[in-house]
Amino acid sequence: MADFKKHPFLIAEIAQAHGGNIEKAHMYIDAVATTGVNAIKFQTHIADAESSIYEPFRIKMQTNDKTRFDYWKRMEFTLAQ
Repeated sequence: MADFKKHPFLIAEIAQAHGGNIEKAHMYIDAVATTGVNAIKFQTHIADAESSIYEPFRIKMQTNDKTRFDYWKRMEFTLAQ
């Protein structure tokens, strides 16, 4: 078992900063890889499993997405990605 008191496991949180763009996600990976962190955490969504076209935005967002479902759909990655 790792000794996390002496060597903590560092995770870089990228969240949804990739904006659903796999190339941008890869750019984050390349940039963060040089920092010494142990892992990178991204968020992605599966719109069909967690939303509907009727779900309202919870907060006003600066986006061109017409619905929250559209927003989640834009944040998805495919299985191949």
